[in-house]
Amino acid sequence: MKKRVITAIFILAVILGGFVTRYYDTFFFDALILFVSVMALIEVSAALTANGKYAKPMLFFLVAHIVISYIIIKLTIFAQLFEQSEFFKRFAPESRYSSFLYLSIEIPLLFITMFVASFFTKRITFDRIVSTAFVMFYPTILLVFMLSVNNIYPIHENLTDETTLKLFGFFGLAMLFMISMLSDTMALFVGITVKGPKLCPSLSPKKTISGAVGGLIGGFAGAMIVFGVCHIPFLSDLSIFVEKIPFYHFAVMGIAGSVFTQTGDLVASYFKRSCGIKDFSNTFPGHGGFMDRLDGLMFNSIFVYFYILLFIIILFLK
Repeated sequence: MKKRVITAIFILAVILGGFVTRYYDTFFFDALILFVSVMALIEVSAALTANGKYAKPMLFFLVAHIVISYIIIKLTIFAQLFEQSEFFKRFAPESRYSSFLYLSIEIPLLFITMFVASFFTKRITFDRIVSTAFVMFYPTILLVFMLSVNNIYPIHENLTDETTLKLFGFFGLAMLFMISMLSDTMALFVGITVKGPKLCPSLSPKKTISGAVGGLIGGFAGAMIVFGVCHIPFLSDLSIFVEKIPFYHFAVMGIAGSVFTQTGDLVASYFKRSCGIKDFSNTFPGHGGFMDRLDGLMFNSIFVYFYILLFIIILFLK
């Protein structure tokens, strides 16, 4: 437990450092997400080949997918900001969020490239393409949503204040990390303390129903902490921003975000059992590897991104 606490403090310090540097530029948090994403896909690739059942994924195409996805996300913002240019009008969609349209083109192109390359080298086999496709989805595509949360930047005629625009991403990241981390923490401690019936023994024999309920409480508490912190007087920009968001949005994001977080944890447990491993790696003593810390977070990032996109931003675009 001592190692687990020390490691948790280190991880928390890195995350807080990311938030501080993000105040100056979103690139710093982007760099952190890109780094952990590459480490995560390396761990998943290693897990697939741990028992020799699956072919080795091709890391080049996986890293290329993450990098290209990041470039697409940034270019769609850049194109919107300079949409008055005739050149960028050809590529800039009316909504900044149709970067997913570009991603839907990029992914098939990567697959076509892999299949074409297989005609010229025996190192690229069908089995390797299949395993690469799996890792391209889990965790690569899911982690792209974390980049999207950090880069939520709605361009709209009713949103002209630069500070407000930048706060969308900050708010999204704060909700994402607080909900996920407290959900995991409360699920662990309540499950150990209360115990009781198992939640889903076929997937994860240690998880209990009491722990799942504790996770929901933790997720709600995480959202309430963000709500409270954002109302601290000296954080004037955040206070003005949050005052426009009805309280029930925080409650919904806290509870539903915990559900997504715990679902991601169960999926990771099932994957590890299928591969015959306990943890993805031993990078963090007492916590496992990067994927052991990201499994619930990346599932929750999908929910947080689309919730802000579909509900929170609408409040500001009226």
